[in-house]
Amino acid sequence: MAYIPIRLLRPSKVPDVKGPAIVFPLIGRDQGTMLVTGGEMPHVCFLEGTYVGEGFEQAKAGRWEGLALEHIEIEVDQTAQFRPALIRQPLGSIIRTGSSLEVIISIKDGHGFDTAARIPIEGTAAEERELEVGFTKWRAVINEAAERRVIFTYTSEKTADM
Repeated sequence: MAYIPIRLLRPSKVPDVKGPAIVFPLIGRDQGTMLVTGGEMPHVCFLEGTYVGEGFEQAKAGRWEGLALEHIEIEVDQTAQFRPALIRQPLGSIIRTGSSLEVIISIKDGHGFDTAARIPIEGTAAEERELEVGFTKWRAVINEAAERRVIFTYTSEKTADM
């Protein structure tokens, strides 16, 4: 991973992070790197570790903490496209529609069962019938002046039913 200017990182409790953001684990924590979404109801998605692809509402993050890097941008590998469907969705993958950017995560439904959900990274959920494309490979970057830094690279390897 590239060096990150220290002024861009801040130790933070996950419920206090403003998405879209990447949260790196603190030394001694076994949580893995996380994506925090923005939007009306922010969520957390694990990008590494035991819970990769799983997530929950940011408000339920409790005492989770880490080094937050806010205001990230997402870049995708256009050769890693897929057509979003209703089953076997790649967890942690990015969906781009005409009006939104979403991530697919596995969350617990109201009955405690795992289900795949499309969570807006910014803004609101896509309107039905919009054209859309998914990407299984993406990276989080920050742009500063004339310099772009790759912060985290993700490849979806786990799928879930939707």
